Amino acid sequence: MIQNHSTLKYQVEHLNKKLSSGAFIQKVQSTPTTFTFRARTPGSTQIIHLGRGKGVEGLWVDEIPPKKEYRIKDRFDDWLKNNLIGQKIVKLSVDNNYRMIIFDLESKSGMAIFAVFYKGRNLNFFFKNKDFIFRSWIGKKEANSKITQEGNSSYFEGIYDGATELEGEIKIGNIQSHYDTLITRKSTGRRKKLLQAKIKKIKKTHVFIEQAKDLQNELYGFNSEKTESALAGIGLKIKKRFDENEYQFKDRAFAKLKNLKKSAKFLLEKERKINLELSNLKEVIHLKKVNFPNWNEFKGRKLKNKSVVEFRIGETRGALGKNVKGNDFLRNQYGSKNDTWFHLENEKSCHVVIKEEFAFINNELAELIGSLIRDTMKKSSTELHLIYTSLSNIKGLKGKSGAVTISNPNYFKVLYNPKWKEIISLD
Repeated sequence: MIQNHSTLKYQVEHLNKKLSSGAFIQKVQSTPTTFTFRARTPGSTQIIHLGRGKGVEGLWVDEIPPKKEYRIKDRFDDWLKNNLIGQKIVKLSVDNNYRMIIFDLESKSGMAIFAVFYKGRNLNFFFKNKDFIFRSWIGKKEANSKITQEGNSSYFEGIYDGATELEGEIKIGNIQSHYDTLITRKSTGRRKKLLQAKIKKIKKTHVFIEQAKDLQNELYGFNSEKTESALAGIGLKIKKRFDENEYQFKDRAFAKLKNLKKSAKFLLEKERKINLELSNLKEVIHLKKVNFPNWNEFKGRKLKNKSVVEFRIGETRGALGKNVKGNDFLRNQYGSKNDTWFHLENEKSCHVVIKEEFAFINNELAELIGSLIRDTMKKSSTELHLIYTSLSNIKGLKGKSGAVTISNPNYFKVLYNPKWKEIISLD
């Protein structure tokens, strides 16, 4: 899904014809590999799909937005919504040398420019309006007065070298077919078999308990030998001790049967919970890893705190508190309110904060974070119960270092991934 320079020019020429009377950006949506503009023209709506780089590079146009199950929200998506929704697309153009797409925009506040530039498999982006300019590879706003000359070279100052890209055959590619590759569906068959085996075992125990109930009344007339034989017949081995008389032995046998009756109540509750989990089992959907643009904003400064370990999952940065001081540091100094906080549910564990918004968290990311916490805490369980929420929902308890209260919690049940060290880079 990499479009060459010729294909980009072809796509932009055809899109300009469709948008000849202008089109307003009504909605922005993102997937792990693309971002899209819903552009409304008189009488029609066009969906403009743009690649996020890393092998998905180009522009596609149709009338079908990405399905809900493919969509994500991240900082880039937020940035696009904050700056581009409501803008009118006046025209598009492509740089003469590079795979650079320039959107000339207009709004009530004046003219603006948004440009994307594919270089070295990365997406770089640029924005300029009357107040400021923003270059993703620098990662900060600058006053508009700093641009002294117009032209594409000034937009991508520092990474634009003017070398002409090779032209080639026009190959557009089908963006909707690409979207169908974004998710992998993980069967829950293994878990289902395990739960069904547990139910089978519980039912077998129920039968055993019912047999024990029926036998209890008969034992009154049995001697010790007949009692031992009758109990052995239902699988309950109780032998008369040498220092017991008949009455003491029967008391012990009846006590054993009484305990079985009590356990029946707990087995019924256990069976109910397992049946509930079985009814809620669904196919697990994993989204592909998110492709981030070349955006310096994602690079955090190195922490000088021995109570904290920084890590990176792709372009997502995060940190783990090794002790209560580290947990407090994450909450009070490292994280911001839009970051996401993690902890093992109902267990003493380290806290984790990642520089990613709560809405973006998926099962794959949760599995990696849970595995990181599990090995850091030297736990042995393979099934991990995570609690997570936005950092703004976490409040520290006065006078109790490291302790917190949680509002609006969310939960993930994930399996331990022993290969997490191959994916997570620890700083």
